[in-house]
Amino acid sequence: MTKKEAIQELELLVQKRKTREAQKKISLFLKNWPQDSSLFQCLEWMRRLGLYKKAYQILIKDYPFSRQKKIKTLWLARLLNLLGAGDWAFHLIDLDATKNIESLSADEIHSIGEILMSNFAYAEALPFFESFARHKDIAGTRMETIALLAQADCLNGVGQVKTAIEVARQAAQSTEEGLLYGICLYCQGEYFSRQAQHDKALPLFEQARHYFNPKDISADYALLLKWYGFSLHFKAQKRTSRYYLKKSLSLFRAAAFRDEAWLDVLRLQLSLQHVPAANAKLLYYWPGLPSHLHKNLPPVPSAQFGNSSAQLRINLSSQEYYWQGQFHLSLPLEIHLLGCLKIAGRWGFHIIRAMTLLWPNKPQEFIECEQRIFQMINRLKKKYRLDVSVKKNRIYLNPKDRSSVAVSCGDTPQPHFLRKNNSFSSQDAQLFYGLSRSRMAEYLQFWQAQKWIEKVGAGRSTKYQVTRT
Repeated sequence: MTKKEAIQELELLVQKRKTREAQKKISLFLKNWPQDSSLFQCLEWMRRLGLYKKAYQILIKDYPFSRQKKIKTLWLARLLNLLGAGDWAFHLIDLDATKNIESLSADEIHSIGEILMSNFAYAEALPFFESFARHKDIAGTRMETIALLAQADCLNGVGQVKTAIEVARQAAQSTEEGLLYGICLYCQGEYFSRQAQHDKALPLFEQARHYFNPKDISADYALLLKWYGFSLHFKAQKRTSRYYLKKSLSLFRAAAFRDEAWLDVLRLQLSLQHVPAANAKLLYYWPGLPSHLHKNLPPVPSAQFGNSSAQLRINLSSQEYYWQGQFHLSLPLEIHLLGCLKIAGRWGFHIIRAMTLLWPNKPQEFIECEQRIFQMINRLKKKYRLDVSVKKNRIYLNPKDRSSVAVSCGDTPQPHFLRKNNSFSSQDAQLFYGLSRSRMAEYLQFWQAQKWIEKVGAGRSTKYQVTRT
């Protein structure tokens, strides 16, 4: 069989979604034609089949080799973004190297724009989608409408709301596909709703609903219900508003979309007082919450999750924890993970979010980091006797064990010892934390650099004075 015949055979298998058979043929294709062009073709087939992790594994084996590094890095970013590791994907994008957008292919422009927009970098993503919408390869196709909608979202994200609405209207005029037209309508409605122009938003939402199946479980339908429910609240339809916002959150959770999707629904519910005010601290201190969402939240200066007399107490601000009658400086990674699980509570914490949070600079070690998470879970079970489980890629601390753990956030970064003492010796701190003299000396130097303490005296009479601000 020639390479051309093999490509035709595989393309047909991918189109028919014959995943298992296609996987076998892809392995054989790479073995027979081990060129970079073959690798990129196989990655595209696997992307279309939803085999993101397998595609990542194939790419990462070849990635260290310098050939076609720019294209391989883009593919690495694309796959990580599809796997949910958007933070890693974002940091792989070299904007300086992609300044000449017009020299990129339509697929490359689209991919970079998607990665930037999914990380709320709207200003950076905007020129990519403007270029993508003009690209000759997508003119008159469904992708042109999608490009215009993405451009409108970016414009809305940078505060150019009027222009965003105009571009969304242009997108609606570019398609005859019913569902896509409905999406164009709800996007316009969302932009009006965000501006508190609910009289203009609601007719668009009502019209858009006719293009969706009521049993739809897509992100687009969840977004429509989210903003429809929000606008209804201001038209004295509070019960219906609660229903649609609750349904939107449920759809986002059930489909395992990124946490930001359902957390933003929770933000709207809080603003409308649909849920208890106690949820404000959960939202504000959700681990790894993007700054884009943070800036829209009322500040919560500090928060306590759990009882201050819990057996295991974690302070994420001062990076210390208390366990078995002893305070410990610096947090082992499994304790940091445990803190995230305690905050997340019944919602659970996504494995991939935990990976990108604990190892922010390891995009080429996705598989290894995933394995390390499970090793940490085992340590939490064996060493700390805590029941931790994984369900549908989310990690949960068993409800019966949640009362054993407490987490403090947002208070002073000064460790507990400094907050309880005004003056002390090195030996005092050593005994309190159970550290060696040399290790304690490192912390004392750090505390001095932070201007938390001042050294007084010399030799054996050396003391440290705690500075108060």
